[in-house]
Amino acid sequence: MPSSSSSAVLRTWDSSSRGKRDHILSEFIQTCSSLNAAQMEEALDHSASLFLARISSSLRMTYGLGKPVVLHIRAIHVFLSAESGQRFLTEFVEVGGVPALLGVFLTRKPSVTDKLAAIKLLSLIARAGRHYKEVICESNGLESLHELMTSMAYEDLVRDSSELLASLCRSNPRYAAQAHLTLLSLLASDLPTTQRYAAASLRSLLSQHAAAAAVALPDAAGCASPSPPQPSTVLEPGDAHIDAAIRLLNTANLQVQYEAEQLLNAIFAWPMLQLTLLSKLVEVVADLSEKEMAQVPPRTRSIAAHLLAQLLTALPTEARSSYSELLDVVPWLCFLLLSEKIECQRSAIQALQLLGCCSGSPPGGNPGP
Repeated sequence: MPSSSSSAVLRTWDSSSRGKRDHILSEFIQTCSSLNAAQMEEALDHSASLFLARISSSLRMTYGLGKPVVLHIRAIHVFLSAESGQRFLTEFVEVGGVPALLGVFLTRKPSVTDKLAAIKLLSLIARAGRHYKEVICESNGLESLHELMTSMAYEDLVRDSSELLASLCRSNPRYAAQAHLTLLSLLASDLPTTQRYAAASLRSLLSQHAAAAAVALPDAAGCASPSPPQPSTVLEPGDAHIDAAIRLLNTANLQVQYEAEQLLNAIFAWPMLQLTLLSKLVEVVADLSEKEMAQVPPRTRSIAAHLLAQLLTALPTEARSSYSELLDVVPWLCFLLLSEKIECQRSAIQALQLLGCCSGSPPGGNPGP
């Protein structure tokens, strides 16, 4: 936006039609994206805050009419991402910018492009710190993200929404537990894309939390880490995490199955849940529940058998032997050998080989049809 015309930008904006305003926004984005806050003030003839306020107001009016708002959001992104532009962020939030963005991606009329731009801007705001994460949560951001992810299957949108949810679980003590439960509830979605990204985000959170806890523990010499991380506000996993992840093994979507297995591996890092997780995998392998018998596909039993053996072999010898005996793991794997399905037989053999109960080396690869 040339400085010679910048002094008139506010007057031009106020007197322009929607089409002309889109042109002004495009020119601003192109010209000012690389400017810091001071340079932007100079380019806008020291009217940057007033121009941001006008764009913010126009955003609320425009999306309510079902008109495209991606240029509005990208222009605001230029302000908020500018170096030394903290005051622009404060001003945008104070005029109700966060509820406006949440309104954009919950309104049916705006396009996926509009919604994706809104998510990216919300993510930028969340990265600014705890206060801004709280503002998003207090504006019903968690409920809005849940609704978005259970109603739309566009991969980029679901991925970015899931990452935003995960970020709200970190350094956000007031709302971290609620954000974590929101992610957990998304595992029950009917949309494979949502299941996959929610499982991946949960896995990342649990792995980071487990690693932080391990760093804070004393080492073999009895010395704790010299700089242990700050206590995490992420919920520790429980039975609900195990049940939700095991249910995902029933899906026919291979990507979701993979993320379910990875999530179960992350949960297994918590010693107090190891016995529960192993016992639930044994139930799947043995198909113990008559009510669920018709709902457990052979492939699910195969995956559970392989995962069961994989988790057991990761344990110290004494613990592995104790759990195997307590849960009758080997007898149930032998029972799986009697299945009419070749994939179940193959997985049972692989699992028994991993546990050292059969001669020969375990075949490579995961069980397949």
